[in-house]
Amino acid sequence: MVPFPVLFALALAGASLPGPGASLPWTGPSAQALGTPAAVPVPEAQEVLPDVAVPPTPEAWRGLLQRDKTVQFTARTPSEARAVLGAEGISAQRRAAALMALGCASAEGERGRLETLARTGQGIERVASILALGEMNAGATALLLDIAGTETGLLRDAALLALLRDGRNAGRRRVEEIAADPSHPAALGARDLLVQAFDPAASRPTAAGSVLLRLRWEAAREFGLVEGQAWKVLAIRELSAAPDLLAEVVMGALPGLRRPGVADHLLNQVLHGRGTARLRAAVAVIPRELSDLVANDLWRPADVAEWRAILDEIDRRRVERLAVDLVRAAIEVPEVRWRAVELAGLAGEESSGPLLAVDPSQLDAQGREQLAVALGAVPDASWLTRFATLAQDPDPAVRAAFRVAALRHDQRKPTAEVEERATDPDHPEHRPTIRALLRVARDPRAGVVLESRFGESSGEEKVAIATGLCGVGRLAGRATVREALSSDPPPRGADAVELVRALARNGSSEDVEVFRALFPRPDDRELDVELARALAEIGDSAVEPLLRSAIWNSEFDVSVLAVGLLFDHGGPFALLRELQDPPISAASSDLRRVGFAVGQWGGPAEYERLLRELRATSAHPAVQGAWLGALASRTR
Repeated sequence: MVPFPVLFALALAGASLPGPGASLPWTGPSAQALGTPAAVPVPEAQEVLPDVAVPPTPEAWRGLLQRDKTVQFTARTPSEARAVLGAEGISAQRRAAALMALGCASAEGERGRLETLARTGQGIERVASILALGEMNAGATALLLDIAGTETGLLRDAALLALLRDGRNAGRRRVEEIAADPSHPAALGARDLLVQAFDPAASRPTAAGSVLLRLRWEAAREFGLVEGQAWKVLAIRELSAAPDLLAEVVMGALPGLRRPGVADHLLNQVLHGRGTARLRAAVAVIPRELSDLVANDLWRPADVAEWRAILDEIDRRRVERLAVDLVRAAIEVPEVRWRAVELAGLAGEESSGPLLAVDPSQLDAQGREQLAVALGAVPDASWLTRFATLAQDPDPAVRAAFRVAALRHDQRKPTAEVEERATDPDHPEHRPTIRALLRVARDPRAGVVLESRFGESSGEEKVAIATGLCGVGRLAGRATVREALSSDPPPRGADAVELVRALARNGSSEDVEVFRALFPRPDDRELDVELARALAEIGDSAVEPLLRSAIWNSEFDVSVLAVGLLFDHGGPFALLRELQDPPISAASSDLRRVGFAVGQWGGPAEYERLLRELRATSAHPAVQGAWLGALASRTR
């Protein structure tokens, strides 16, 4: 039976009415074709709580409606929402979600707060309070009618939608009256809201409805349940189902796994795997072997991106002396030549060939800047004289990089110029100078200048300097980096990854708490991988589900290395539990592989333990694998 208000709205819009038992017309796919909530496209996270709402596309609208069916709220929701509303430094978007949570959980004791904000609040918080009153179903009809009659745009439509969801007859009648009055500016919107309230599947996208659905989702994700579970549990489960992500996490955590045999599995991944995580792990764990592969033409990076990832990690780990043959080979790659010359200089190698052959006037600005940076690392300071024209380059970034190069060679006048520009925020070359110093922050002289400036800086510059100093192991700025990561809303993407990498170096218990609080992040895979990697390297329990999934669902080398990580931090009984209660989908080959890993990392003693605890015979696949692994461990 089609609800009367929907028929009423359709009739006003000039649509033909369906017959008895018929469904409402819809130009998009049927409800059965929408699939599961996870498969339905929804807007990106940065669009979740806009201050000015824009109706989504019909496809995204159906996704929002389908996703809304999964949200629930509990008796704990109001207290958790109140805690956020009582804290300082909370973003307007997160406060709006907390206000919506109060309404969805029917926290009637908070009705006064919502009514006050609905009258006098600002931006998204006021919209959220209006909508939350409708969700609360506490009878705030008079206030909502007043807002609907005096406000315009999104506020008016939010009040109309709240009146419909509140369920009082007086509120519904007023919306129907507006919809029936063609001269009323909200008539068309009221018709759409009537359909949305009584037959969502047949509705069209609206701005107010979009904000309501997105706020309900955000509220459930932080203060309630999604599909009957805490959102973090579902998010980690989703991450656990992505093999490529699991491989990145395991490879990224390998520097913390100090066991014989790691090099064998990692080497196989370098030769036959994919992604840059394996290359960064190889630089950290087997830099000399990786260099020998390149020097003997047994393997080379597949593309420029892989070359850059390797050289950046060599610099970050300061292992250029162990990988000097690889660095020499990189000099022959035009796209990374000057980066390689810089690292060769740091290794004590004189790379005169490329410097003799280069004509700076034939390089673009980026190439000249990279050349200037490399000059700061070459052992012979006389190269600065040969390329002295870079000091007068038309590009300020090139001039700054050249002065910093001279500072690294301890030349007095350029050093004074760098210090002057770095300490004077009003100097036109201040920002290029800070960037140039951050590029070589591992240099002691550059680090001293940055530390001196750090105390006087503020805002984005302070965070950038703190990140650079932490990234090279200096103590200054750690609190600033923690604060930046803990901000609300938190940073995203590459910027956030740099903050995590910087803080993970010589990380403290305070830093680990920040990582735990951040993980996982919605719709930010790059940050999720880095957080999981950092937590896995220190053995935090938050990422154990990822390691367990990698054990059973990854290719051989990744699986065995994941067992090593779990063995290192959870002990042998963590693996025993896995083998005693394997996934239903586990085949005998999976059991044999995990058993092999247990034997490899634990040796004969773990084979004996496995045989005893499983109460199995030698015919058990895990026991067979453990025996082979134990034999393999005796060869190292």
